[in-house]
Amino acid sequence: MPKIKIKDLVLGVGKPKIAVPLVGTSLQSIIYAAHQIGQKPAIDLVEWRIDFLSDLNNIAKLVDTAHQLQALIAPRPLLITLRTQVEGGHFNEGDQAYANIYQELLENHCMDLIDLEITAHSSVVIQQLVKLAHRQNAKVIMSSHDFKQTPPTARLTSCLHQMERAGGDIAKIAVMPKNTTDILRLLEVTNDYHLKGKLPLISMSMGQLGKITRISGELFGSCITFASLSQASAPGQIRLESMKMMIDELSINDN
Repeated sequence: MPKIKIKDLVLGVGKPKIAVPLVGTSLQSIIYAAHQIGQKPAIDLVEWRIDFLSDLNNIAKLVDTAHQLQALIAPRPLLITLRTQVEGGHFNEGDQAYANIYQELLENHCMDLIDLEITAHSSVVIQQLVKLAHRQNAKVIMSSHDFKQTPPTARLTSCLHQMERAGGDIAKIAVMPKNTTDILRLLEVTNDYHLKGKLPLISMSMGQLGKITRISGELFGSCITFASLSQASAPGQIRLESMKMMIDELSINDN
């Protein structure tokens, strides 16, 4: 797997790094959660799911909160994600609003990583945001989420190559399994891309059935796993303490 460094965090080496999503509906709740994170060394990076917020209209307050959050979780990197409804999130205001919010946050140096949904937005919007992110020294997680099924293997592989072409720094695929065969296919795609792909990869099968994929990243080639601090942001997320214990137990290396 290719390696990538974000602050002091190296992805693509050793155990999957543990990301914790912050899913509060108010800015105050986000800051409260950030204070808790400082006391939990098992957390490697933090994802702020801003689509959970009840109000995204006050950009100045959003920027200020992001800066506070960065200071509170340091030296961990901050990933900001604006997840749309079509990809399992809450945001539904269209491409232009999506681009405007991300643009303001990027221009104010509010994040170390940005999540961009490769198939949910126009190629023009994606390319504009990729270029801006790279100018601001932010890494791009190019993502795709399917909460209904596990697409055919060829489609998953094609999507990963599309993420490469679009300028992503990290690829992410999250799918919903209907049976164990779906899980095995996802792991096969992950392992194959881990050996042959150009980007570090994050992959997971969601839900109770897919939990095994959240702890097996070191073996199959997924570089980040998401664990819940309190409220989960996706079905099948494992609590932080349990996640850390299982990843350590399954590790094939010492790092």
